[in-house]
Amino acid sequence: SSGMTIVRQTVENLNGSVELDSRLGEGTIFTIKLPLTLAIIQAMVFEVGKRIFAIPLSNVVEAIRIRPDQISVVGNREVFELRSEIVNLLRPYDILGIPQPSASNKKLSVIVVHSSDRKLVGILADQLLEKEELVIKSLDNKIMRSDITSSASKLGDGKVVLILDVPALLQRAFG
Repeated sequence: SSGMTIVRQTVENLNGSVELDSRLGEGTIFTIKLPLTLAIIQAMVFEVGKRIFAIPLSNVVEAIRIRPDQISVVGNREVFELRSEIVNLLRPYDILGIPQPSASNKKLSVIVVHSSDRKLVGILADQLLEKEELVIKSLDNKIMRSDITSSASKLGDGKVVLILDVPALLQRAFG
């Protein structure tokens, strides 16, 4: 059946296997084997320049929208204020190797995360998609892997999501 085909395809995508053992008049035993390295995380999924990324919810403080006029420059960093706390703004385009869109005056989507020293950082996103449960697959593929993306997942529609390593991303951005 097509349902079984989908199950088999999904399991095989995860490097697992599906075995069927049917006996007439007795029934069918399905055995699904999955690698132990599989992990499921809750993540905030968002778009930057038509590519889809995710940040584990364990790193996320909240998702907000801000107006461009709420951003100011202190030293050589862009910051904004969130409940009287100063938050560094990170535009991830260069780090992710994605062209930055031309400035617009509409509200900006920002994912607020905490850095290792518990300071807040706002990561700018073109669009927030949703919170999802993602099955993590480690990236063996050299093209996909970098110091800021060590794992990936697939959305229901088959699109690949790169899961960002927040500490590494912040390290790259702010040194």
